[in-house]
Amino acid sequence: TLGIDDIELSSINLYPNPTSDIVYIDNLNVALDRIEVMSISGQLVISKDHDLNSINVNHLNTGVYFVKLYAKELTKTIKLIKK
Repeated sequence: TLGIDDIELSSINLYPNPTSDIVYIDNLNVALDRIEVMSISGQLVISKDHDLNSINVNHLNTGVYFVKLYAKELTKTIKLIKK
C-alpha cells in the first residue's frame, strides 16, 4: 500500500516539460532535500541542495534527462526533455 509520503512525492511535477531553459518544480506538500539531473547515459550533470523550486538547464545539450528528487528517505525520478 502507499503511505502518505509516497502519495505526497507522487504529486510532484516538473513544468514546462519539454523545456529549453528553466524547469519549475511543483512540490506543494513536500520539502525536497536535493535534486540531481542525470544524462540518459547515467552521468550526473546537475546537483542542487538549495533553491529547489527550479532548475536551469539551458547549458545542457538537447536530449532526454532524468531528474531525481530526494525528500527524506524517498526519491522520485521524472523524465525531462531538453529541447
